[in-house]
Amino acid sequence: MVENRMTIEIPSLGSQSCVVRGNSYMSRKALPGGGFFVWKTSVDCQIKYAAYPFIHYLDTTLMEMQQQPTGEAQNDKKSFYKTWWGIILIIAFVPIFALWYVWTKTQWGRAAKWVATVAIVLFSVGVIGSNTSNNSQTINQSQNNTPAPTQEAKSGTQSPQVQKAAFDVPSLIGKNIDEVKQVLGKPSIDLEPTSQQLASGVADEWEKDFEKDSETLTVTYSPKTKVVVDFFISGMDQGALLNAGNLNENDENYVVEFVKAIKNPSDITGVKVSKRLPQELNGNVTYSTNAFKIDNKEDYNWGNCKISLNSKFDFKPSDNIKANDSMIIPFSEFTNDGERFNFFTNKPEKLFIACDTLGQHRTNYFAIK
Repeated sequence: MVENRMTIEIPSLGSQSCVVRGNSYMSRKALPGGGFFVWKTSVDCQIKYAAYPFIHYLDTTLMEMQQQPTGEAQNDKKSFYKTWWGIILIIAFVPIFALWYVWTKTQWGRAAKWVATVAIVLFSVGVIGSNTSNNSQTINQSQNNTPAPTQEAKSGTQSPQVQKAAFDVPSLIGKNIDEVKQVLGKPSIDLEPTSQQLASGVADEWEKDFEKDSETLTVTYSPKTKVVVDFFISGMDQGALLNAGNLNENDENYVVEFVKAIKNPSDITGVKVSKRLPQELNGNVTYSTNAFKIDNKEDYNWGNCKISLNSKFDFKPSDNIKANDSMIIPFSEFTNDGERFNFFTNKPEKLFIACDTLGQHRTNYFAIK
């Protein structure tokens, strides 16, 4: 066992099965065919080379360096390839040094030198080719493991995630309240107006709430006819409201209206959706010697009405013209700058009615015969 073992920093030496890195402890353990072991952190790593002369040189040189007594003056000039820095350079240029050593320092015959030269060249090409192949395989494996970029990543933009609609309101357009309940299920509060409420007229319209995915859909309907008046989803963001109800503002089958806040009209409180109705009101007009009778033949109330007689005398009823109901208006209710219509001096010819229905302004002319 050598007491004065040396640690020599050498660059990496490699073969197909092992890599030797710097600061390794070296011991002389001859191998068949030439070679040495490297001992590091209790692990033996064997490296075999085809160029035996070079390995023999390393072994003998290191042995000479280790056997020199400690503290002995080293005044004798050494060949560069026997110094520590020379060994590092030699290791860095193994093939070149091996060729130089074979042709200048050995006593071999010319044929043996050529055989060694061919062996050194083949060995060098094999090591370089092996490293190149390994690097290529590593790069290919890295590329294969890298996920392909999505279309959004290629374009540099990322499309916003679209939330699934909580309610498919368009599919509910035209259904009565019983049909809506079959689709949406039981309302969160399922109460009906009492007979007293219906008789007093305070329950001409009733509401039911349906909840899903943190959204609430309020359905307003007529308790008498079961006809749905409109759908309402509360919220303050127009885009989110349209998405929650699966709505399109330009759809021809329904009307989308964002309800403005009373205190701040720039804000909204939700979106109201109703069936798109024909522009003309569906009704009928008859008269007697003292009054008109206007029949609403639709399932929706006519509200905020303005009625003009002969394009001159006007009347604005304070109540709605209720769905499937009638309103009688005396001639004397029609005025023009304080002048009241007189049936005996003026002949009724045409009646123009303009009302709001489900948030839609609708009109119709009725000829009086």
